[in-house]
Amino acid sequence: MFKKLMVFLFVMIAFTGIFISCSDDDDSSTGPDTSAPTVWVAAPADSFEVIDGIPVTITAGVSDNVGVTKVEFYVDSILASTDSVPSVFEYIWGTVGKEGDHIVYLYAYDAAGNVGESEVITITVTPPQTLTVNSPNGSETWNRGTLQNITWNVNTVDTLVRIELMGTAGYILSASTANDGLYEWQIPADQVPANDYMIKITGLQTTISDTSNSTFTITDSPFIQVMSPNGGESWAMSTDQTISWQDNLTEDVKIELFKGAALELTISDSTVSDGSYSWSIPNNLSVGSNYKIRITSIPVNTVTDQSDATFSITAK
Repeated sequence: MFKKLMVFLFVMIAFTGIFISCSDDDDSSTGPDTSAPTVWVAAPADSFEVIDGIPVTITAGVSDNVGVTKVEFYVDSILASTDSVPSVFEYIWGTVGKEGDHIVYLYAYDAAGNVGESEVITITVTPPQTLTVNSPNGSETWNRGTLQNITWNVNTVDTLVRIELMGTAGYILSASTANDGLYEWQIPADQVPANDYMIKITGLQTTISDTSNSTFTITDSPFIQVMSPNGGESWAMSTDQTISWQDNLTEDVKIELFKGAALELTISDSTVSDGSYSWSIPNNLSVGSNYKIRITSIPVNTVTDQSDATFSITAK
């Protein structure tokens, strides 16, 4: 009996020792958190360049043994933003008026107050760029069925732009066209006439855009539009040249040559309004640079148009 009691006590002591030993191990594994988070600028990359006016999304990359509770975003050593939403730590930095180099770094915090600091990156804000619609820019009247030039400046890095017609029956004229400052638009013959149209042009890379300053009109009233010579051409005497125009007329037209404000020559008293006339330039004209062509509807002399600017007639 005594031996059985001794064995029982020995087993209990041994079991208790194991329990105490396990408890000690558990206590040591739940000690205080002293590990600082790791944080880095995930985007943009170092030496990133952005055009003045285009916002930059600064995104933090983080890692921690427990979890990051917030990230602070510093721009030029000034706290710019604090993000405590752990799904994506980010800050959208506005660049308007901030041309030049800027340093960016981050601090990340965990629940225990440990702090990690990122390496510094540089963001360079380049000079501002603009895109300006020049024509149509307001108050123009364009006839449907005509070919018109949409023009704009090209002071952006965009290689392509989108051109939109805004207004009563607006649509995208071109989803992607060269950013060369000129787009020839053949206005559809069935375009809805209205006086509330505007043109919007947007750079596909920078998203910089501009819209006509005010509205222009598309109409279906009778018209003539001289296309060539329309200014700047140099035509020699004794050569054949093509006078071209657009109209929506069924009646014949008259073609005249003006030198300055004076009528120099009636080229044709009456010709079919088909948009083209072959002119053999006589050799008895005066050499000069102030010539214009005027084309007029014969039955309705108020329907007329002339060259936008002067052209030259030279000796052969």
